[in-house]
Amino acid sequence: MIRDAPELMPGLQLYTRAFRELSTCRQIGMGIGPIPWTAVNDWINQNDLTQDQAETLRHHIQAMDQAYLEWVNKSSK
Repeated sequence: MIRDAPELMPGLQLYTRAFRELSTCRQIGMGIGPIPWTAVNDWINQNDLTQDQAETLRHHIQAMDQAYLEWVNKSSK
């Protein structure tokens, strides 16, 4: 559960669910890595997204992942 989580507009739950599930696919070693592109494509295929939905999901996952990685890097300093 996210403390002070914002209320999402209808339809955006798909992206937060995908991000949570895809975050389990990260490589972890000396640091935390990005969500692999192959994992995103597998998620899209397993959830039968249309081409438009897939492109939108890729965009949102990439943006959320970048923001998350920046937050992790800033928090670790």
